[in-house]
Amino acid sequence: MRITILIGLVLNMAGTLLVWRFGLPAKEINREGAIGLAILKGDPAMIVLSKRYDRAASAGMLLIFVGFVLQAIGLFNLNSAVER
Repeated sequence: MRITILIGLVLNMAGTLLVWRFGLPAKEINREGAIGLAILKGDPAMIVLSKRYDRAASAGMLLIFVGFVLQAIGLFNLNSAVER
């Protein structure tokens, strides 16, 4: 099951690079509880770019999680094979 661990490590690296490049996914919340009012319209190009960044960051977080799960599965299977 070492291949599972290796695949998990590669996915973790890819996810980490995506999160490093695009940041964490943004959540539009106000920590003070205030509700904002936007009067000006946003630039359509910036809206598309921000959605792209959010998708890439979410994909990075998913890759990190899947990589962790694969590493855990590979490690548990490796340990169970050694105990036999």
